[in-house]
Amino acid sequence: MSFGDDTENNPPISTATETETETSTLDPETESSTPSQTPERPHDLYIVNYTTTTETATVRVRDENGNAVVEGQYELPSERGIEFEDIGARETEYTVELTIDGTELMALTWFTASCAAVDEAPRGSRDGYVQLRRDGSDRLQATLAVDGCDAIIGPEYPTGPAQGFRVEE
Repeated sequence: MSFGDDTENNPPISTATETETETSTLDPETESSTPSQTPERPHDLYIVNYTTTTETATVRVRDENGNAVVEGQYELPSERGIEFEDIGARETEYTVELTIDGTELMALTWFTASCAAVDEAPRGSRDGYVQLRRDGSDRLQATLAVDGCDAIIGPEYPTGPAQGFRVEE
């Protein structure tokens, strides 16, 4: 399966003019922020379970200084994904670690490289997508795909906010 040329899941390109974009404001009392409106941490991380079984995973996401950005246990329903919204800062390297049923999967590196100057491309995406699949010998394997600024990968399955899938430890 190729994600690089997957235009079927890409949203249509916005036709908003620069003037419309510049005059659009967020009222903090009536609207919630979206990734494009949180410049400090504009990138999301998704963990998508491509298997047909529900898994329980301990998820750890650490920044380049070793600080935990995410740490907890989450249920990963079959053919669904969970979303950690607005956790990735620009130009930062993260380590994503998953442990499932006591087995640590290979740690993944998620780098949120700059798409362009923020003034030029404030909505460029470096969202990360951890894809949990079974390999040929039925072992779980995690891989990572990252949006290419204006080439959005997007998860193939429905996703929901991670806090709704958190398991009490």
